[in-house]
Amino acid sequence: ASAAAMADARTAPGHLHDLAAVRVTKDEGLSFSILKCLSLAEARRLWRVQRVFSRVLGDKVIPLLALYERNWGIVSQYMGFPDEPRSRSHRCFEYNFDTMCIEAVLHLDFECLRLLARRGYDFAAVQAQPRLLAFAREALRAGRLERLSALRAMDFDFGAVQADCAAAGEIAETLQLDRAVSVDLLGSRLAFRCPALDCTGRGFVEQQLAKLCASKEALFKVPFVLAAFLRAGASAACLVRPDGCGYLLLLALASESFSFVYLLVKEAIHLEAVLLRYRTQILQLIHRALKHRRFVTLDLLAFCGYAFRSGDAEVQRQFDER
Repeated sequence: ASAAAMADARTAPGHLHDLAAVRVTKDEGLSFSILKCLSLAEARRLWRVQRVFSRVLGDKVIPLLALYERNWGIVSQYMGFPDEPRSRSHRCFEYNFDTMCIEAVLHLDFECLRLLARRGYDFAAVQAQPRLLAFAREALRAGRLERLSALRAMDFDFGAVQADCAAAGEIAETLQLDRAVSVDLLGSRLAFRCPALDCTGRGFVEQQLAKLCASKEALFKVPFVLAAFLRAGASAACLVRPDGCGYLLLLALASESFSFVYLLVKEAIHLEAVLLRYRTQILQLIHRALKHRRFVTLDLLAFCGYAFRSGDAEVQRQFDER
């Protein structure tokens, strides 16, 4: 009976936590036994060392290790965003934003680029970086549209590199051919054709999406056409901008489609600027969602990282009441 009771105790909720608590208590007891042998002066010197150790760990080591391991959640806590109050326990760490930007492009790390855009980083600072120029040249030779799209999303001008590659006949054949994009919808077919390199830019794709958005009857076609263009090599990072197709995010939120929102957000670099550009419309969406208890919209906004600002007190109050 006693053995069964012990087995039940081991499997009972909280048993592992209790063991951990006992272990910590024993560690504290051992530490106390050792430290009480010190003199007061020695204990005070040790306390100063411990405080220095904690400060160095928290202010320098943790933010640097977070950068090495690409833990952008922790990195963001040390970047010092001007629109957010910073915790007293976190000081700003002096990251090299140019290096962060270059490494993010080379690894196609859109989350890091989004952090830099949110911080107000000027991407023009790396326009002449040899590593990015070499990255563009290699992408043109290998026909890597996604790499060229990442460069264009941050307005990197690789026109001179493209001209040199064209003169040397080094541009990949796949980039010199037209891309045919077709979408079948309810018995009708939408067909588009454009040069492959145009898919990495904003002009052609933006024009086609704008035509569809101009007609209320054609709005349901937008996510399908967008998905087709993305599969053909277009980049949401180039489209979701306050001066581009950022309004598509409003359409996706209003349609309560996670798939549509995900397509737009997963590689968006200027997402914060888009949310700010359409702040009034988003507040209207939130108000209607609360009124009609359409909480899917709120979940999608949370997925986008939307947060209330100081001037949104009334909507914040309604949100809290719900």
